[in-house]
Amino acid sequence: MRIMTVSILLLLTAAFSCASEKGSVHDFIVRTMPLSVRVSECDTLGHFALPKPYSVPCVKGIFQDLFYWDTYFTNAGLIADNNLEQARNNIECIAAMIERLGFMPNASRVDMMQRSQPPYFAPMVDDYFRATGDTVLVRKMMPVIAREYEFWMTERIAPNGLNRYGHNADKEYLLTFFCDVSPRVGVDPSRPYSEPKRIEMSGHLLAEAESGWDFNARFERRCMDYNPVDLNSLLYLYEILMSEYNDMDGKVMEAGKWKERALRRKNLMNKLMKDENGVLLDYDYVNRHISPIFSAASFMPLWVGLADETQAKTTVVNLGRLESRNGIYPCEPGSRDVAYQWDFPNCWSACVLTIVQGLDRYGYGADADRIADKYMGAIEKIYAETGQLWEKYNAEEASVNVKDEYEMPGDFMGWTAGVYSALLARKKNSS
Repeated sequence: MRIMTVSILLLLTAAFSCASEKGSVHDFIVRTMPLSVRVSECDTLGHFALPKPYSVPCVKGIFQDLFYWDTYFTNAGLIADNNLEQARNNIECIAAMIERLGFMPNASRVDMMQRSQPPYFAPMVDDYFRATGDTVLVRKMMPVIAREYEFWMTERIAPNGLNRYGHNADKEYLLTFFCDVSPRVGVDPSRPYSEPKRIEMSGHLLAEAESGWDFNARFERRCMDYNPVDLNSLLYLYEILMSEYNDMDGKVMEAGKWKERALRRKNLMNKLMKDENGVLLDYDYVNRHISPIFSAASFMPLWVGLADETQAKTTVVNLGRLESRNGIYPCEPGSRDVAYQWDFPNCWSACVLTIVQGLDRYGYGADADRIADKYMGAIEKIYAETGQLWEKYNAEEASVNVKDEYEMPGDFMGWTAGVYSALLARKKNSS
C-alpha cells in the first residue's frame, strides 16, 4: 500500500494540453462525455455483446467496459444534462445482461462474471422514469428488476433473512484471485497458507469486490459474514419501487406482497443493525454484533427513505465523523492494519451523491449544500491543476494525492463527471 502522488510532470502535461480549451468543468464534461461511449455488437473474446451504445468510466486506458454501479452515477449526470437517450441506452444494456445471466456482473466482461456489484438497476430505472414519465419503459423493466431481485434473494441471502455480498467463483478462480488481489489488503500470497485457507480468504475478498468498496475497513476482510447496511437499503428500495409500480398498474395484491417484503426487511434491519444511538451499521451475523466502523453506508437508509425522522436526525448528527475540509471519507478515520483506498483520506463520488440526496430527502438542505459545495469545489480545483477528472481524490487536500491499490486512471469521466453534473443541476434548481 502507498500514498500515490501523481507526478508533477503528468500534472503539468495534462494541464498544458487542456489549457487552450479548458473552460469550466461542466463544459469539459459536456464536451468529453460522448468520448466515453462504446459499442459491442457481438460477443468477442472476453466481452459481451450489448444492444445499445454504452458508457464506460474512462475515455482511454483501463475501465473500458460497462461497469454496474458506476453506471448509476454516470446516468445521474446524463439525466441532469438532458442526455436521456444515452441514459436509456445504459439501462437497456444492463437489462440485457440481467436477462442473459440472471444478474448484472461487475462489468460486461467474462472475467467479471464471478460477482455482481451493489444493485442500482431499479433506482436507475426510477430516475429515468421520474425524469421522463416513461411508464412504458417501467413496465418493460419490471420483470428484469424482479429477476435481478431473485438473484440477490437466492444467491446472496444470509440465514437471518437479510442479504450479504458473495461470489459465483470456482476453486481455480478463487486461487488465482487470491494471488492477484491479496497484496492490496496487505496479505503476502507467498506465505504458506493452506489451499482451503486461500480459498476462504479469497472468497471474502471477492465478495468485497462485489460490494464495490474494494477494499475497505468495514468488513474485517470477512465480507461474506456481514449484512451490509447499504446492500440491504438498496434491496429495500427495490421492494418499495416494485410495490409502487405494481400499484400503478392496479395489481394491488402483488403490490402488497412487495410492500410486506420491504416492511419485513426494515424491521429486521432495525432489530439487528442499530447502534446505541439508533444509527444503522453493518451487521456481523456470524458473530452477532454490529461493525465498529462508521461509514458513508449508514446514510443509505436516508437515501432510500427507510429511516424514520429520529434515525435520520441521529445519523446526520454523526456526519462530522466523515466530513473533511474538502469532502467526505468513505469510512471514519481510525487505526488500520492496512491502507485501504475506500478510507481516509480519499473521497469517492458515489458516497457524496447518496449522502447529499439523503440529506435533502429528510430536510437537511444546509448540510447537503455544504457537502455538495465541498465536492464541486474540490473537483474544480483539481481540474484547474490537472486538466482532468479522476476516479477519486484526497478529501483533506483537494488533490490527487490519494491512497491507491492500483494506479489511479486519468481521463476518467464515469461517476466523477456524473455526480458533478447532478450536483450542478441541483444547485441551479435550488437557486
